[in-house]
Amino acid sequence: MTAGTAGGGNHDVKTVIGLAESHAYTVLGCAILSNGQKLVKMRNPWSSETFKGDWSRNSDKWTPELKAEVGEDGADDGVFFMSLVDFHSNFSSTSINLDTTGMHNAYILKLND
Repeated sequence: MTAGTAGGGNHDVKTVIGLAESHAYTVLGCAILSNGQKLVKMRNPWSSETFKGDWSRNSDKWTPELKAEVGEDGADDGVFFMSLVDFHSNFSSTSINLDTTGMHNAYILKLND
């Protein structure tokens, strides 16, 4: 499952919250924290992250307990969390492929997902 940001075709341009414009991110999963917050777990295929919104790696919303609930380890590996509300506000498309029969490297690049 992937999600893409809108933009003018230049992924070097970043949004106010640090997402690359015109860029595809992998959707790794979702979580509901014990405080009721709904999060989407994302991955930047560039293996590093510049997202700086709510629930980003350095957000003051995290407590050690909440980080433990979702396994947030602080590594700059491209994986990050964002609220479901921010996901809806910042991604213009979502793609799901349920049947990968017959797909090969000419169709998709898979990096340790």
